[in-house]
This record gives sequence, C-alpha cells and structure tokens, in this order.
Amino acid sequence: MPLQSIKAGSTSVIMPDIFLQDSSQSDGRGLAGLVYNTASLTCYYHRNTATASVAVSLVTMTLGTFASGGFKEVDATHMRGVYSFCPPDLAVAAGAQSVTFYFGGAANLADSPCQVTLVLLDPQSAAITLPTIPNDWIAAAGVKADAVTKIQAGLATPTNITAAIGVTVSAIGANVITAAAIADGAIDTATFAGGATIPRVTLADTLTVYTGNTPQTGDSFALANGANGFAATKADTAAIGSLATGIKAKTDNLPGAPAAVGSAMTLADGAITDAKITVPADGTGQATGVLSMIFWLYQRWYGKSVNDKVAHAILTYHADGVTLRTTQDATSSSLSDTVGKAS
Repeated sequence: MPLQSIKAGSTSVIMPDIFLQDSSQSDGRGLAGLVYNTASLTCYYHRNTATASVAVSLVTMTLGTFASGGFKEVDATHMRGVYSFCPPDLAVAAGAQSVTFYFGGAANLADSPCQVTLVLLDPQSAAITLPTIPNDWIAAAGVKADAVTKIQAGLATPTNITAAIGVTVSAIGANVITAAAIADGAIDTATFAGGATIPRVTLADTLTVYTGNTPQTGDSFALANGANGFAATKADTAAIGSLATGIKAKTDNLPGAPAAVGSAMTLADGAITDAKITVPADGTGQATGVLSMIFWLYQRWYGKSVNDKVAHAILTYHADGVTLRTTQDATSSSLSDTVGKAS
C-alpha cells in the first residue's frame, strides 16, 4: 500500500482509505464484508521509537466522522476491499518519525501492513509554519562570501516606502521623523484606526485658543488625579450618600415635634385609641405586665367574683364567668377583714 504522511501530534485523524486484500483470490482483489468485530480480526500499531506493538480496539464509525479506532467498509460493491480507519491519537503523537499499522487474523484476509510517516509539517495546511532553526545551525563556512551583499542588493531601499499596506516597522531611529519630514495635512482623522491612541505627545507650545470653551494654560491639573482628585471625591461623595441614607431611615421614624432643642414632645389628640392597645390574653395567678394588671383589676371589680364563706376565699373569674382566674384567702374577725395575696 502507498506510504502515507500525517503531521506528528495531529488529533482526530481519519486516515486516507486503506486497502485490505483477499488472500483466497489470485487476482489481487480486495476482501469485502469486514466489520469492526469480524471474528479474529485484529489491528496493531508500532511506532519506530517504541519497544512494543500496541493493540487497537476497533469500533464502528460513520464514514467521514472520527471515532478512535473506527473501522468501516467504504463500498462493498464498487470499492471492494477499501476501508476507512481512524487511528488512536496516541499512535500519531509527536515523538516518533513513523508508525506502522497491521491488519490480520480474519478469514481470507491477507496480512496488510500500512506504514505512515509522521512529518513535522501538515501536508493538508494552506499555511506551513517552518520549525525554529537551532542556534549556530548555519556555520560561517556554509555561507558564501558575497551572500550578504546579494541579499542586501535584493532588498528594497528603505529610504522611501510609498503605497505600502500592512508594513510593520519594528523600530524607528532617533530623530528620523521630523516636522520637515511630514507634509502639511499628512496626518488627519482618517490616518488613525478607530479607537487608536498616541502613547505620548509632547506639546511644543502652550494652548492659548480653544474654540467654544475657556482657553486653558499650563499643563498641570492636579485635581483630576492624585489622592484628592476627582476619583477620591467621588468615593467620598458615595460614602456620604450611604451615611445620609442610614440617617434618613432613622429620622423618618421621629415625630414632627420637638421642633427645637428642649422642646417637649406632645401627643396629638386621639393618638391613642382602643385599636392601638392589645388586650392581654387571660391567664391565671398574678398578673406580670402593666396592661395585664390593669385588665385584671378591671375584671376584679366589674367582672364576676365570689366571696366563698365556707372556703374563706375570694374567687375571681375570666370574662366568660366560668374559668377561675385567682383565689385569695379571706378571713374576718370582730375588728377587721383580711384578704390575702392572689394566687
């Protein structure tokens, strides 16, 4: 089979079609009908820098689409014995100069080696990048005495370059471009690409006239830069705004009065209504909160209470008149009546 070339280090390579011959025929025809899992079919490869061969796990593939180890018959009727094969990336990796693939084992398959040269340049690329030439690779003895003179004679004279597009100048000598060297109107807005900037411009004169605005003099505007410049002022303003927002959030909750220092705070007429007060839930025993004390005192005098003469106790009830709230011991003597602590 013809020697093939693949760039070393390529990935996802679909090799040029390979031809597998039928050993049972004497006319050299190809062997049709092989598939990736045909009985006893094997594929091995060996790189010239390797110490052993490597088995390839064949898999099915779609023609024209890479699959590592892919193996597929192209056309059993019109191209008998022609197969598409995708070598594993490791087989064509950099580090070797050649790799040989070997198909065999299947019934009536003639042993079929296929050698591939691993080259440094991609033969399929429109732009070929040459490898770096090592230091001192070209010796003085290998250069003819008049080589430099001929090379220089073949170069364009660097005095005047006109109508050139895409020319890159690596460096310009000191004082090469002078005022006299630039024609009037040679540099205008069309000269520079959009967004282009001039890294450094030194003004020879002071700007005295600026149409439409106040004339400027001098070249120092410290306020625009530095620790106290516009950037610092912007940061300080933002900090003040944040503090003002926090202060406002608190002062919004203050009443309109007092209007001044020392003024008394007053409540508007009708500010406190029944709807503003939450009546405490009923409980038993002594009240613990101010509102509970007021509410229970009201219930004591206007709600249901019983002076139990037998138990010698005063009983007070919840608003339902059934649930007992407190019990107080009650004793009487000829001189006084005593009511104990509620419980």
